[in-house]
Amino acid sequence: MLQVKAEVIQLTKITKDIFCLRLLSPDISKLAQPGQFVHLKCGEDKNFILRRPFSIHRIAGGSFELLFQVVGKGTAWLSRVKPHTGLDILGPIGRGFMMLEDLKTALIVAGGIGIAPLFFLADELIHQRTKLFTVMGAFDK
Repeated sequence: MLQVKAEVIQLTKITKDIFCLRLLSPDISKLAQPGQFVHLKCGEDKNFILRRPFSIHRIAGGSFELLFQVVGKGTAWLSRVKPHTGLDILGPIGRGFMMLEDLKTALIVAGGIGIAPLFFLADELIHQRTKLFTVMGAFDK
């Protein structure tokens, strides 16, 4: 696990309250495995003491993405972060998913924002030439 200052590359609004945040950190990107997460410091004053956990959504070169939904003050602050901002991050954390060697076929089932870490897993399975099926659901307001 590392503590790094990762630079915000891009923040994309997906829906009204769901965002994708791309961060530059070659070290975390190189070490991360599907199913792991990072702890991110959201905000800079005394109202933001605790770090927030976010699943690693995707890896792209020396950057990684976090997919998140605004549910409180910390994620609301994060939804307004500007490019080139440095964010204090701990990670990668956790054991990640168990990856079986020579897996021929896999089924990924997820719903809502729970899909976040499964994109990284799907990318790895495709890279291993595993035949992949997905079932994903979401709430329609």
